[in-house]
Formats: sequence, structure tokens, C-alpha cells
Amino acid sequence: MPPSVPAGPGDGVAPAGRAAGIATVKGAALFPASAVPRPTLAHARAMLVHEQTEVLRLLEALDASAWQSDTLRGRVADMVAEAEEVGRNRRFTGRLRRARLLPGAMTAARRRRRSAVLAAAPPQQLIAELAVWGHKAADAVPWYRRTPASRLLAAAPAGRDLDYLFRVLLPRSAWLSRAGIAQAAGCAPVLGPHAAEVIRQVVRDLGDCWGGPAVAIEVTGPAGGRWLAGDGEPVAVLRAGPLALARHLTGPPPDETVAASGDAPVAAALLGMRIPG
Repeated sequence: MPPSVPAGPGDGVAPAGRAAGIATVKGAALFPASAVPRPTLAHARAMLVHEQTEVLRLLEALDASAWQSDTLRGRVADMVAEAEEVGRNRRFTGRLRRARLLPGAMTAARRRRRSAVLAAAPPQQLIAELAVWGHKAADAVPWYRRTPASRLLAAAPAGRDLDYLFRVLLPRSAWLSRAGIAQAAGCAPVLGPHAAEVIRQVVRDLGDCWGGPAVAIEVTGPAGGRWLAGDGEPVAVLRAGPLALARHLTGPPPDETVAASGDAPVAAALLGMRIPG
């Protein structure tokens, strides 16, 4: 069980003024996308730990032939590099504050370099590195709770703070990484118990980023649902399965199974939307 993380302001609670609830459009109930609450830090940590554990279980079961795939090795290396970046730099906000730098571009470049090195490592080293750095990255969540607000100058990605990194981006990235690693290994990706929460956060981000007229977002399958972005009656609809939607919105490349219908310019704008990956 992950250690308890003290709840903070807004943990798991819809922002004031958004709690008005479910809109009804043409007889269909659509929940406002921008009203989806963020997960608590404890929930986010549990999601991250679960995804890392499932990846390790999958990797340990692979035979040598599976590791011949450059795609598999690259995706595992990317996951390790991301976890290492977070786990190694628990105090990176202080360093960056002194250097007066934003971490987005700097850490992304360093992560790419590290991933390229890791991709050439033996499989057992990759597995061991993921076990170590995955644990350290998850442990950075309660550490964040002890960070003074005055030091929260880091943004990952640009314009986002550490709260977003730990509550949303790390669990999402781990979930997408697990699916990609499974497919690269020749296994069918399993959505898992946290898929619905990941998709709710994808929809929340889309709702927050969308500045056009009202649109509906329909996600099919067990982790799906229907949401409304914008105010009023929707003029277009975005439809996709959960994994396809998350991959498409955090792309490139786009996922061809994602479809938008309705007002043509609005539908095209919907398909062109991207959120932090």
C-alpha cells in the first residue's frame, strides 16, 4: 500500500462554480469536462505505482527474442529516463530557482539523451533501472507535499506546475507507456483499473484547452463516458476509444481511429487539439 499523502486544497474536489453538475443536451447527459476533479496525490501515486508494477511484471516475463525489438527497448528506455528525471531531481525546483531556468526544455533534452543511452543497455539492466527509478519517482509525490509553495516555480510541461506533474502527467505517461510497451512486446494492451481516471484527466485537459464553441466528447468502452467542452449545445462530437483518444491528444502522430463529426471547421479543430503527453 502506498503511504498516505495529506490532502491539500482542491484534492479530488471540483473547483468552485463548476460543481453545477451534469448538462443535458438533446436528451443526453453530458458532464462538463472542465468540472472533472483532479485526483488526490495519494490516488495519483497509487496509479503510478500500479502502472510501473505491471510494466515490470510484463518485462520480466519476456524472452530474449522479444527484446530484439528496437521499439520495445526504446519505449522501456523512455519510461526509465522519465522516472529517473523525476526521482533524481526531488530538489530540482530549488536548483532551477537559483539558476532562473525553466525545467521543461532542459529536462526534456536530458531525458532524450539518457533514453538513447538506456536503449542500448541489456534487458536486465533496463528492468533493474525501472524498478529503482520508478520507486524513487513515486516517492517524490509525498516529498512534493513538503515543498514550500514559494518554491513551486517549476513547470512540466510549460505553464504547468508540480501539482499537475504529479497528479496528472506522471500517471498518464506511465499508463500510455505500459500500453505501448505491451504492444511492442506483441501483447494486447489491457486498460487496467485506472484507465477511467486517466481518461477523465485527458478529457479535463481537453476541456481546459478548448476555446471554441460547445463540443461533445464521447469515449467508448469500459473506461468511457460523455462530456461537454464549452457552453451551450454541442456543434461537433469527438469519438474514440480510451487508448486511441489519449494517444491522439498527446501525439503526434495522430490516431486514425479518432473521429470528429458535426460542424466541419469545429470538427477539424477538435482533431487538431493536443494536450500535455
